[in-house]
Amino acid sequence: MMSSTLLSALEAFPVSHIVNQKERQIIALHETTPLSQVLEELKKNNILACPIYKASSDYSAKVYTAIVSVHEILSFGFFQEVFDQKMVDDNNDTMQMLNRFKKDTFFKVPIKKLIEQNRVGEPVPTVLASSDSILSLIKLFSIGHHRVLVVSPTVLIGGVPAESSVCMITQLDLLQYLYDSQQGNTALPSEFVEPMFTTPLYDLKGVEKRVIAINSYQTTLAGFNIMHINQVHAIPVLDEHNKIVATLSAKDLRGLTIDSIQDLGKPVLEFLTATNKGTPPVQCLDLAKGDCRVEHAVEKMLKHHIHHVWNTDGHIITGVFTPTDLFRSFSQMEGYERSVPKVVSSSQVEAVTRIES
Repeated sequence: MMSSTLLSALEAFPVSHIVNQKERQIIALHETTPLSQVLEELKKNNILACPIYKASSDYSAKVYTAIVSVHEILSFGFFQEVFDQKMVDDNNDTMQMLNRFKKDTFFKVPIKKLIEQNRVGEPVPTVLASSDSILSLIKLFSIGHHRVLVVSPTVLIGGVPAESSVCMITQLDLLQYLYDSQQGNTALPSEFVEPMFTTPLYDLKGVEKRVIAINSYQTTLAGFNIMHINQVHAIPVLDEHNKIVATLSAKDLRGLTIDSIQDLGKPVLEFLTATNKGTPPVQCLDLAKGDCRVEHAVEKMLKHHIHHVWNTDGHIITGVFTPTDLFRSFSQMEGYERSVPKVVSSSQVEAVTRIES
């Protein structure tokens, strides 16, 4: 099990250590960007979310107004309009709804409109200074945030640092850093991190949770409808023997266009096979086996860039493991409450993000 030694180390190590490990620059879009382009950019850059910004009053800075994900765009922007919390099971019903949907209007709407309606987006402030502790980052991830902005260097009230930058840290970025630490590839000593990775999955609270699934012959739109109503980001796809054969997740909607939206009326397995150009991969761990530790789930997540690993007992689904489950486990450790996450207000973010001339 994890020890207070790891907690102390994570409280001492700054978020800048994770920032330095990242290679990808931040992908940000202006608030007037239409939804069609937002979805296209997410797919082109192989990302699930991006920050949205507007220009400051003097047009010299970017003011970040939200972080939006593909799940939020389509769940609260599209599916809420179409379904309005109605469960759709009948294939004919599904196609009728697709045909009634005003595609042109939806895809042309600027992302700003949905943000202002409080329908999409993880609003700022969820911003840390690069000098804040990694433990502060874990706390934000443990309460439901999937990504945060990190400002470097520390923002000062009333002053604008000459050199400043903003990047986005995701749950998988933090998992990658902790995994690299276990391998001895970071400044964080591996002996502090190793107990976390050797913990059996069934020792973590919340892993054995009820899992919502869809049958492979149901329509893709019905699957996303199930995700919307149950507020989940992914669901397993089952065959006629109740065996998991695929995973339907929000990322499968990246790049959706006016022309391809009709594909949502196809059976979910057919849609996924076409999207993945072959049989879609599925990642499971059999908890009946004694070697199912946190590290096995984390390795699958990092290798396939996913946020869900389905737990099974043979072919029977017993639950799901997500990064949030791991980060919440830190709250059980003595001394966890000492570190209080600090956030930066949106006005401070405006002050440090200068627009290049």
